[in-house]
Amino acid sequence: MQEQLAFQKKLHEVFAEAQLRNSSYSLRAYARRLGLSPSALSEILHGKRRASRKLVKRTIERLALSPAEADAILGLFPIKGNGKKLQVGIPSERMELTMDQFHLISEWYHFAILSLAETVDFKSDEEWIAKRLNLKILEVKNAIARLLRLGLLAQKEDGTWWPTGIHYSTTDEVSDVALRKAHAFNLELARTSLERDFVSERDFISSTMAIDRSKLPLAKKMIREFRKKLSETLEVGEKNEVYKICINLFPLSNLNITKEEIQ
Repeated sequence: MQEQLAFQKKLHEVFAEAQLRNSSYSLRAYARRLGLSPSALSEILHGKRRASRKLVKRTIERLALSPAEADAILGLFPIKGNGKKLQVGIPSERMELTMDQFHLISEWYHFAILSLAETVDFKSDEEWIAKRLNLKILEVKNAIARLLRLGLLAQKEDGTWWPTGIHYSTTDEVSDVALRKAHAFNLELARTSLERDFVSERDFISSTMAIDRSKLPLAKKMIREFRKKLSETLEVGEKNEVYKICINLFPLSNLNITKEEIQ
C-alpha cells in the first residue's frame, strides 16, 4: 500500500505544479502526457485503482523525474517474480554524477549561467546572477556547485568564476528523460517571454504546412545547420545579454504510420 500512496502523491504533486503554471491545464491533458486514459488516471489519483510496477515505470519516464526520485518510488514496488523490492539507499558517486548530469540538461539555467559568464559585465556573485536570470539564490548556488563539479565552470584564486569551454555530451537513458524535461521547460520559457518581453526584443514565428514525411531527416539537418550558423553570427562581438533559440517542428495531424514502419 505504501508504494501506491507514494505514486499517487507524486502524480498529485506534478499535476498541481502544472496547474500553477497554467490554470487551464486539465486532467485530460495530464492523462495524454502520461499515456493514460482520463478515467484510469482519475481512478489512480483517488486510490480506486492499483498501479502495476510496469505502469509506474512507464509513467515515471513520462514525468521526467530525476534518477533519485524515480528510484525512490520504483524501489517500493516488488520486482515481478521474486517479490523483492529494490534497495534505495545513500547515492553512490555514480548516482551523484548521474544526478548532476540530469539537472545540467533538464534545468535551463545551468547553460544560461555559463553563457552569462561570457558577457562583458559578468559578476561572480550569486545574488547578481539570480537577479539577471530571475532565479532564486539557492538555485544559483546549486547550479554553480554542479558546474564546478562537472568541470564546465572553474574558479580562479580570487574567487571569480569563468567557463572552461569544455563541451558536454552524454547518450545514456538519463539524458533522454532529462531532455524531455528540458524541452518542456523551453516551452514554458517561451510562453513567459511572449507575455513579458517587448516584440522588439524577441521573434516568434510559425508556419503550418502539408509535408512529405520522408523529408524529415533533411529538415532536421537544415534546422541544425541554420541553428549553428545563427549562433556563430550572434556570438561574435560584445556579449551583453543571454538569449535562447528554440525551433520546434512537430506533427499537428495524427501520424499515419504503417505497420511496416512500426516494426
